[in-house]
Amino acid sequence: MPDDAEAADDAVEAAAEELYGLAPGDFTARRDELAKDAKTTGDRAAAKAIGAFRRPTVPAHLVNQLARGDELADLLEVGEALREAQSDLQGAQMRILTKQRQQVIAALVRRAGEVADEQDLKLTDAAAREVEQTLTASVADPAAEQAVASGRLTRALAYSGFGEVDITAATALPLPERAPRPKAEPALAPEPAPAKPAARRERALQVAPEPDPRAERLEQAERAATDAADDVARAKEAADDAERAATDAEQRVDDLTEQLRLAREERTAATRARDAAVRALRRAEREAREATSALRALRRRS
Repeated sequence: MPDDAEAADDAVEAAAEELYGLAPGDFTARRDELAKDAKTTGDRAAAKAIGAFRRPTVPAHLVNQLARGDELADLLEVGEALREAQSDLQGAQMRILTKQRQQVIAALVRRAGEVADEQDLKLTDAAAREVEQTLTASVADPAAEQAVASGRLTRALAYSGFGEVDITAATALPLPERAPRPKAEPALAPEPAPAKPAARRERALQVAPEPDPRAERLEQAERAATDAADDVARAKEAADDAERAATDAEQRVDDLTEQLRLAREERTAATRARDAAVRALRRAEREAREATSALRALRRRS
């Protein structure tokens, strides 16, 4: 029945909207509760669909929160402009937009770290890189952009640098078909007047112009420069991660060294206290023996 099917779809849609806004730790229990509720009302199809929802990974969850908080608008705008510049081979514009993309993604990764802290989630360096890769993928591919913007990712995305992004099973529900972007209708040129035989022969002998090798080399150089800029940005971020890790390790060494120093001082103090207690015990034992001897002597005299 169409009404029943529509109701089931609505229930599944509402469940997905709620579940992928929850913290990962709350996801499973609430999913099972919603599936049970749907089954209780006799909506077995919805219960099955809801029960099949996968808990998002931490990187996917953080990107979902960015999408739901409308914090991806700048990135999606840069992504659309960058794809248009790439299709039109606008080298200078591509360089500007690539830099903007790097800045926006870096800011969003920092924001994801703040969200993780707010929700008591641990954002490891590896997880932060997955957040970055997912955001980068959303810029590179319209389908990945749609998946990220849905706010219902179940896993992180990755972009290899060419081709389409694999979004298989990356969202809670299948994404709707994207409408093709409208293309401008080409203007109709007036039909040329019939050419004279001599003119037709002259055009027939004309050869298509050779492509300008300098323009091709320029385009290749611009693409290589853009790729190199991306590589430099990724290398810098990796170096920053390594520097932070080294700083953290040094701090841990300093902390452990201080703890060791304090432990040694405590051991020294405890040893001294033990030695003093032993000396006091021996004095007490000696005084006790002397007192006992004096008591015996007095008893003999009496």
